[in-house]
Amino acid sequence: MKKEVFLDTIKERLEIESQDIDENTNLKELSEYDSISVMTLIATIDELFGKTFRAKDLVNITTVRSLMELIGMENFE
Repeated sequence: MKKEVFLDTIKERLEIESQDIDENTNLKELSEYDSISVMTLIATIDELFGKTFRAKDLVNITTVRSLMELIGMENFE
């Protein structure tokens, strides 16, 4: 998947309207990021990549890049 498409999808699914996001965006600093967002990310990752994570797997995620690394950088172009 192209990184830009992934970023747009994350922005849309988390309903981030206040700013653009990139790989360096700290998710935990976004006002839109909460426990529902974590569940939304889990569902989105499963849908897009067929990978299953639990909320505790995302505890140490801070930036979008760290999320991408958890998914596997080989999944991005």
